[in-house]
Amino acid sequence: MINVQSIQFGVSWSCGAVVASPLRVELGDHGEETTVDGMLKGQGWAAMQPEQLAHLVAGLVRPPEKVQIKGFRNAPFPASVTLRSTLQLFGYNVESC
Repeated sequence: MINVQSIQFGVSWSCGAVVASPLRVELGDHGEETTVDGMLKGQGWAAMQPEQLAHLVAGLVRPPEKVQIKGFRNAPFPASVTLRSTLQLFGYNVESC
């Protein structure tokens, strides 16, 4: 299981326009535990299987592109390896910070 604090799009500038990209996933467990829907609404954190999180990312970002994961180094082993390898298998470029 991996504790997920938030999933949201970052903001960057492209030719003078704001673009919602890349998807940013923050791992952690600050505040109250909630459902995945609650976590997506900013109401707390949710515990997810790595494969479940990878499929959620794939549903949010098509076609595959860069995904930033904050707190990746503190995620439990082997769940973190499973998450990274599954996202890479789906074609995502995983950037951990």
